Amino acid sequence: MDQIVTGVVFPLLESMLGFSVDLITDNFGGIKLECELTMLNIGYKALYEDSEHNVIPKCIGRIPDDMTIEFNITAYNSKKHTSGMSDCKVLLEYSDGNKVEIGNLFSCEDDVNELENLLNIESKTTVKVRYRQREIFWNPERLRSGFKVYLEYRISGKKKVSTPLKIYEIKSLEF
Repeated sequence: MDQIVTGVVFPLLESMLGFSVDLITDNFGGIKLECELTMLNIGYKALYEDSEHNVIPKCIGRIPDDMTIEFNITAYNSKKHTSGMSDCKVLLEYSDGNKVEIGNLFSCEDDVNELENLLNIESKTTVKVRYRQREIFWNPERLRSGFKVYLEYRISGKKKVSTPLKIYEIKSLEF
């Protein structure tokens, strides 16, 4: 009887334990991200005094007109299976909490958006992507009290990441 227990039952229990450990550890790991901001350029336009008498209007200041942002992301999948990021959006968040998606309105010829390459990342591999986009500010006064630029995404199309990848933050902007 001892030989049956040792010869049949223990190997069976050992296989079940191994299978259970594989199931548990299969979801360990994740996608680790590093972001390198390579450029953030805020363009300004001049404000001119309204005057009916002056032939040449007088410049009285400047106001932000557009922003060009460029960054690189390195993503490493440490899981045992292919995983990825979907619904990637680069957002500009004003200090009041309102968000605007960057690159949503138009694109220029030098814009680059390789974020779709993050959709499927093979197990234990690294993917590097580049993003460059110009955005026009429709309400530049809201920038005075600061803003954040970050990446919002989902992991494998399921879970929306609660702490997005912060790319840049400025507390206040004077103009």
